[in-house]
Amino acid sequence: MSECNLSKYLWDKANLELYRDVLCKALSYVNLPIDALLCKEHDCQRHNAQLKLYYTDIVKCFQAAAAECVCKARTAEILVDPGT
Repeated sequence: MSECNLSKYLWDKANLELYRDVLCKALSYVNLPIDALLCKEHDCQRHNAQLKLYYTDIVKCFQAAAAECVCKARTAEILVDPGT
């Protein structure tokens, strides 16, 4: 069994201006998949990998900005059994 710490961001105590600045800077480095975004083909599958990477990069920006700028409060400690 391993220990898993669950935590919650304290958004009410966050410096939202700093968060916005850090997030905007991080998002400015995300590569736009222009071909995929401008594709007009109905139900196109050719750009799935590009769009998945784009989405993942955006989510990582939000996560990194929150981790850098928003304090966390530990809400629970639980034991996790990887076999279940």
